[in-house]
Amino acid sequence: MEFWGRSAEKPTATTNWAGVLQDKTSSRDFAPPDFRPLFLRTVDAAQFEPVSGHSREGKMLKLALAKSIVETKLVRASALPQGAVFYPTRAQFADPIKYISREAARTGICKIVPPSGWKPPFAIDLEDESVHFGTRKQKIHELQVGEGGDRAYTSFRANETWWIVFETMQEGRAYDDGRSHTFKSYRDNANAFRRQWFGARNLDPNKMSSEEIEQEYWRIVESGAPNVEVLQSSCFCTSCAEKVAFEDPEYYRNTGWNLNNLPDAYGSLLRHLGAAINGINVPWLYCGMLFASFCWHAEDNFMSSINYQHCGAKKRWYGIPSSHSEQFERTMRAQVPERFRENPDLLLHLTTMVPPSVLQAKGVKVFTLVQEPGDIILTFPKAYHSGLSEGFNCNEAVNFVLPTWLEFGRECVEMYRTYGRLSIFSHDRFVFHFGSTQNLDEYTISDCEMLLKELRRLFHEEQDYKKAFIANGLESVEELSGDVMLDERSMEVDDVRQCFLCKHNVFFSGVICSCNPNRLSCLRHTKAMCSCPMQKRTLLQWVSSAELRYAIRRVQVKTRALKSELAARSGDLLRISNSSAVPIAPTSDNLHGTSRGNYFLTERKEASTKPKHVQQSARLPLKAAPIAHPRLHATSADYEYWRMKMSSASKVGPNGEPLPHVTDLT
Repeated sequence: MEFWGRSAEKPTATTNWAGVLQDKTSSRDFAPPDFRPLFLRTVDAAQFEPVSGHSREGKMLKLALAKSIVETKLVRASALPQGAVFYPTRAQFADPIKYISREAARTGICKIVPPSGWKPPFAIDLEDESVHFGTRKQKIHELQVGEGGDRAYTSFRANETWWIVFETMQEGRAYDDGRSHTFKSYRDNANAFRRQWFGARNLDPNKMSSEEIEQEYWRIVESGAPNVEVLQSSCFCTSCAEKVAFEDPEYYRNTGWNLNNLPDAYGSLLRHLGAAINGINVPWLYCGMLFASFCWHAEDNFMSSINYQHCGAKKRWYGIPSSHSEQFERTMRAQVPERFRENPDLLLHLTTMVPPSVLQAKGVKVFTLVQEPGDIILTFPKAYHSGLSEGFNCNEAVNFVLPTWLEFGRECVEMYRTYGRLSIFSHDRFVFHFGSTQNLDEYTISDCEMLLKELRRLFHEEQDYKKAFIANGLESVEELSGDVMLDERSMEVDDVRQCFLCKHNVFFSGVICSCNPNRLSCLRHTKAMCSCPMQKRTLLQWVSSAELRYAIRRVQVKTRALKSELAARSGDLLRISNSSAVPIAPTSDNLHGTSRGNYFLTERKEASTKPKHVQQSARLPLKAAPIAHPRLHATSADYEYWRMKMSSASKVGPNGEPLPHVTDLT
């Protein structure tokens, strides 16, 4: 693999004695930004109405600015290290999942520069005035106090002075926070705003470097002045623009790098998702303008994402590896404590920007990348990232997940349960569906072992709580018909069948009480449901423990078969215990299973209207603590009673297979 500037086709770069990145093809040094105000950039403060210091917003702004000034004086921003940049050969570029799976997530984000000659056609006509899309507001000057707009991809307008000029150019009807635009009107407005912003400062926008624009952006964020709002488009489904005459129809339609295909590529777990969700496995298009930002966030369910820039101005990215995610979260809470007290899940609102210099000062690793047209940016699971546009641009993005995501997905669901937030899809259903019904031939030994670990965790949690309920007097159990598929219909069921407290999708089993039969609880929050004794409650079971055993056994059999094949190929005699597996050192054969580069594309219905970022009603932090994990509190007689009761209704697996007897579930 070629990376970090080794290929002869790409520009080479070195660092000088001061540690400044220098391009050999240019005499210019790319010095790291220090986020200080630029000469001639400060607009007369008299033009703007100050924020009242007596208001809540004014107090919060002063607090954030005071902290920023102190920390900026103490620590001047050191050089932000560059995120990983890869230059794949044509052969390496042939199979996206295989190539992506090799990339280290140590920088949180990475950039892939496709081989020369790779240029997919852009399906959008920027002169088109027939397609309208909505915009929202984002206040750049309030991003540091977490009030810049309550969406990740919001739209923005100019400050009050600029708004007089900008308002006369607006077209269309009001749409949510902003206005409806066509591609042409949006591009014209974005270009006009960029010219006017720099023109008022006697600067040529075409001569502004990425570093200078970055400094100007952070000056506004850190100082809170002038008041700046800009326009960015809301998410736009690319399926609205599918009709296009490709120069090479077969290649660009079928390549895995086509963002319509990548989620369904051979080796991607999202190919098992039978529903189309805009922004998750159906690409969305984003249009940006100068200073348009996407605030610090991690992807939904801690998935990976891929972002391709079709055209326009550069986009600046910042990324934090998952290994520093907890330290990042602590730093963010320390920066705007009042906002986090009001909204403990503030990072899920995607409204807050903190300068990289502040994060660096607290020991958080922050990497940066500049994306240009044709560049691909990848973000990895649980990697917080943010960024800004340097002018009008169009980017396309979609999520994808590799088998290594399973543990991150579980961790994200636990976080959602803490904040009472709905998941995009049921993690429990996804894992069970994957293990019990899907073809595992395309996955490796390590992939199957990760799936097996998660299935066992789910099984033991179900069993432990059920045994504890029996010990506490549970008498009523209802076996219900459960659909184990993962499609549009089942996702609608999951959105309704959720815990009253943590909003977790109740997939395997839940509890109701006769005092309020309409209130459903997950097993963890049964105690918090009411004060009634356990005898008045009923366990509702949609997926039995026997079916979970079946899924575990199925993955066990596949894992052992893969190990036997590996042993046969290597000539070693591999002994596999019934209770534990001998670890296998990863090799090129068993680590990546997608060398064929074949893509299995599933037929789906039209994309779900379910938004990517599920909007939640305002909720207070959960007061009730989860029930202590009741491991082995029931007697053997209780367990035998429960085993017979739970397995009596289900003698076959989801596909009609007889359920095997399993003795090694640990």
